Amino acid sequence: MEKDKLEKHEVMQYLREYNEQEIFYQQYQLKKHDNTSLQLFLKDYDKHSLMHKQIYIEEFLLKGQNEFEKEDTMWLDQEKDIEVRKYSRFMPQLSAIHDFFEMIYVLENEMYVEVEGKKMALKSGDIAFIPPNTIHKPIVMENTIAMQIMIRKSTFQKVFFKMLKGNHVISEFFLNALYIKENKNILIFHSHLDKHLLDCSL
Repeated sequence: MEKDKLEKHEVMQYLREYNEQEIFYQQYQLKKHDNTSLQLFLKDYDKHSLMHKQIYIEEFLLKGQNEFEKEDTMWLDQEKDIEVRKYSRFMPQLSAIHDFFEMIYVLENEMYVEVEGKKMALKSGDIAFIPPNTIHKPIVMENTIAMQIMIRKSTFQKVFFKMLKGNHVISEFFLNALYIKENKNILIFHSHLDKHLLDCSL
């Protein structure tokens, strides 16, 4: 039992440490206010290598372009159905759109998600489901620890289809998410850091 607790603590410690993306974003935010410093900083980076590392900044996106990832580029023909990442602190507030499901799970502190101009707060323990083809803007605080879980649309359909039967709000939301091309809503659950859910996620 003690070993199990220690491992969870180690995972949280690992998540609190800055990763490569966060170090880049932190330096980028410091230089952003001075164009000369920013250009000197960016000249050492290649647009394609940054994108490959899932680092997105407006200078390397086409004007008016949203951050976009497709299923086939996300998984690159891998057998995996789910991709899990930590949400990067210091990341720019850019709108994103994907053709797969995204689930946000906030582990510490809070963050915001903006959809259709409406800003929604996600606090510790909150889980947000963002359907495919939903333009959303994640706003991550400096002390936010949150997981970004991406699920293939086909996997979601296969695994959750039996659970989606019935005329209630949740099944209606997911059925619309699977079969309607453009979505303007997200679904938020307040789990209050349910122990079982937290253990599974970690």
